[in-house]
Amino acid sequence: MEFFANVEDVDYCLRARAAGFRAVAVLETVVFHKLTQPVENPGRVADYLHYFMTRNYLLLWRKLPLPALVRKAALWFLHKRLTQIARMPEFPAAIDAVLAGLWDGVRGIGGPCRPAHKAPWLLTATLGRHPAFWLALLNSGNSF
Repeated sequence: MEFFANVEDVDYCLRARAAGFRAVAVLETVVFHKLTQPVENPGRVADYLHYFMTRNYLLLWRKLPLPALVRKAALWFLHKRLTQIARMPEFPAAIDAVLAGLWDGVRGIGGPCRPAHKAPWLLTATLGRHPAFWLALLNSGNSF
């Protein structure tokens, strides 16, 4: 699967572990990422990052062989994304990016972010406009 950005390091470590390698951390290492923030909202995360983080974790979970764990992780992740949507009603483009990431992740579509790509209207009309309802529904039947 093509992650393009975000989560590819987790996938690499899981594949290396499955091949018998051991992951180690070098705490003295310093890594710099060049990020550009929107000028109008310097503390806000760019919309495409919402897309990649949402989609790529779903793509990663599709590769895991443990169905019960994957189901629990997917429900937890959906809960987190709905909470995120509920907290940013003033940023519709970010909400659209999360929903597009959910839609592409469920369908197994990788590659670069396509900003013009949107989730189906039904997903936007339900999860995007009424996240509190879906959060209450998830909370009534699950403990995260």
